[in-house]
Amino acid sequence: MAEKIKRDPDLDLLVNRHEPVKVDDKGRIALQKEIRDALGTDVMLVCDVSKVMRLYPATVFNKIQNDAKKRFSPDNAHATEYFIAIYSNARQVEVDSANRLSIPADLRKLTGLDFKADGVIIASGREFRVLSGAAYANYLESPVKFMASQRDDLDTLRKRAFEEEQELRRLEGLLAPGQ
Repeated sequence: MAEKIKRDPDLDLLVNRHEPVKVDDKGRIALQKEIRDALGTDVMLVCDVSKVMRLYPATVFNKIQNDAKKRFSPDNAHATEYFIAIYSNARQVEVDSANRLSIPADLRKLTGLDFKADGVIIASGREFRVLSGAAYANYLESPVKFMASQRDDLDTLRKRAFEEEQELRRLEGLLAPGQ
């Protein structure tokens, strides 16, 4: 059996386009070479409450996740809710030798990607999002409105997490010795 070739992401490569994709009968989508080069072969799929799948090189995602977790204390319940909302549906997958990305069934269901309909990868610089055909139609109708609706729930959770963190740090300051 041939050894798999691992490709590191090209973090300098910026991709800007809308790329149609079709889910095959095994739940895979084929990536164009430029998108695969930008992502590498170890990819994180992330579906949050917005029901839009984001793609990250695994190393980049791990750094983003670790940096985000460092901002909040473990006692911050709102931060826990925020992290569950954005990271609980994250999956690490590999791009195969034919440049196909296998999307787990639960994530396909969550995002509305199925075998009967086309989807689209929106590549904008270093951001990669996979939308179902229906979500893409909503995006084309009003990109600003679509993106704003995607952020609303997460922004509310994030705001609560930061507010609670400020309060926890204020209380810790009151309890610190010598204060």
